[in-house]
Amino acid sequence: MTLDNKDDNEQSVVETVYVAEKPYTPARDFSWMGFGILVFWIIWQTLVILTGALYSVITDSKGLSLSFALFLSIACELTAFPIYFLISKKKVKTEPLQKSGLGFGRLFIYLGVVFFLGIAGNIIGIVLNSVITTNGGNASVSNIEDYIKGNYLMMLVYAGILGPIIEEFLCRKILLDRLHRYGKGIAMVTSGLIFALLHGNLQQFFYTFLVGFFFAYIYLKTGRIRYSIILHMGMNMYSLVLTFVLSKIPALNTSEDAGTIVRNILSDNSQASMILVLFAMIIFEYGMAIAGLVFSIVRFHEYSFGEDNTPSAPCSKCFLNPGMAACIVLLFVDMVLTVMDTSLSEMVIGAIFK
Repeated sequence: MTLDNKDDNEQSVVETVYVAEKPYTPARDFSWMGFGILVFWIIWQTLVILTGALYSVITDSKGLSLSFALFLSIACELTAFPIYFLISKKKVKTEPLQKSGLGFGRLFIYLGVVFFLGIAGNIIGIVLNSVITTNGGNASVSNIEDYIKGNYLMMLVYAGILGPIIEEFLCRKILLDRLHRYGKGIAMVTSGLIFALLHGNLQQFFYTFLVGFFFAYIYLKTGRIRYSIILHMGMNMYSLVLTFVLSKIPALNTSEDAGTIVRNILSDNSQASMILVLFAMIIFEYGMAIAGLVFSIVRFHEYSFGEDNTPSAPCSKCFLNPGMAACIVLLFVDMVLTVMDTSLSEMVIGAIFK
């Protein structure tokens, strides 16, 4: 293959690879993808604010029920998603991935890897939350339990089914189909970072980044989005069931001493049954996580993309561009605001209802 400007010493190796075959425009393409995600997020949050305010005015209520808040978030997210898709489709060309399959056994062991990454990331989030609260800040926590108490079925549909499908198409398929030609490594980092920032709180940031990075690997390796969707659903469903089980053991949420807690649980058949379910789920999760860790260590060489792994474009071109930089900064600011027990959308809502 004849390469243009092959004698130009200042031209990067990565850029040279693309000169003769296709336009090498990482800054432009990453910028448009970042802009598309930012537009999606702004439209989503704006619709939630406006429709929530309109609902409150019509019903003369000062707040939204958790059930309606979930329904509103689903509807607004689905409304904003096509805008992101159209921006991506019009501005950045796709490059098809080679297709391959995953057997049930490999998919099952990959679920163990997801559990391990989730546990590791959760530990980091808990430690960081502890440091923040120790220094006078507010713990940034997920409010899944509150939503489960409000409407478990709605939460199951949203976080267990619709959420994984939307997020995998948004953060994996649409994003990676357009950016993987600039290096699978940098594309996986971008996917994991955007996925983590969209969750909007520090507690979830680390484990969502790690599992998002792994989901990106699964999609790039197989070229089939259904595998990362299945793993994503499995992780979310497990978390929802675990949170539901914990909510059925109120004795664990008291400040009593250990002996009193045990007596309270044993005196209530319902709580005693749920504690057995809880132990079984924890054994399953950590057993899977250990299996996933051992597999990753022993078969680490399998995670390579081999000859299909294009050298990554420079980080400066991927992240220091208007669209991607604005997207990351704004979502990061919104996430940091959770430490002050607020968010950009909550600040706007507060100003409207004040």
